[in-house]
Amino acid sequence: MANRLRFPLEVVEAVVGVWGTERTGIRVSPTGSFNDMVDADPVATYGALAEELQGIGIAFMEVVEDSFQGNHVEGRPEPVIDAIRAGFHRSYLGNGAYTAEEARQRIKAGRCELVSFGRPFISNPDLPERIRRGAPLNEWDSATFYGGDERGYTDYPTLDEIG
Repeated sequence: MANRLRFPLEVVEAVVGVWGTERTGIRVSPTGSFNDMVDADPVATYGALAEELQGIGIAFMEVVEDSFQGNHVEGRPEPVIDAIRAGFHRSYLGNGAYTAEEARQRIKAGRCELVSFGRPFISNPDLPERIRRGAPLNEWDSATFYGGDERGYTDYPTLDEIG
């Protein structure tokens, strides 16, 4: 296990050395399957990583719980999340296919302190206001992700523009 954790821990230590623990976080995808990656025992791996990161004292962990690029489990990997939460007691950010209501429920239940939104934020530059108002969300255009020009990043309408 120590060898598996060596690289991410060395990177975290290097970042902490420059920015300090209060400005350092890590984003992990314990059950993601992008580019055929797989961890045979993500509970053990990410539980151990969480304990090490707790000892280092970084500010947060962001966990991609459900990836649009592929996931080895259906839904949120609750046993992995439990292992991370057991080892890491600072801010836990949940990520991956969250709705506003699910985010509220999981925060209230103590499953995370924060939730991050990726694709909904790309297509809704005023996402917090839309969530506050219960307004409909713009659909995103995944064909414009990760390349090209500003199309798909700066041309989604705000609520004020829709009228």
